Amino acid sequence: MALGVVVAVWGAMIISGWYSTSRLAHHSADIAALAAAQAREKGIEPCSVARKAAQANETTLSSCTVDASSVDYVVTVSVTAQLRPMLHIPRAPRTITVTSLAGPQK
Repeated sequence: MALGVVVAVWGAMIISGWYSTSRLAHHSADIAALAAAQAREKGIEPCSVARKAAQANETTLSSCTVDASSVDYVVTVSVTAQLRPMLHIPRAPRTITVTSLAGPQK
């Protein structure tokens, strides 16, 4: 019975840690996309701003594109975060990548 409790607590801690990392990645992607869109409005290179915003939130900028094919534009940002706690189990996920979009208000 004690082993069952330990396994249940361990599992809950892993799920809790992964959930909080997932939320961090989502928030970081949103912040990076908004920062990039704001930079674009000011004439500053948006992807370098997105990279700095991602780093400030302990994530890594995976990709950044600016689609300015119309009058408006859309900044697409993907960030990657290390899942914590790290499991050394084959095929267990180690990172999460999240994408967010931002552009001018209509």
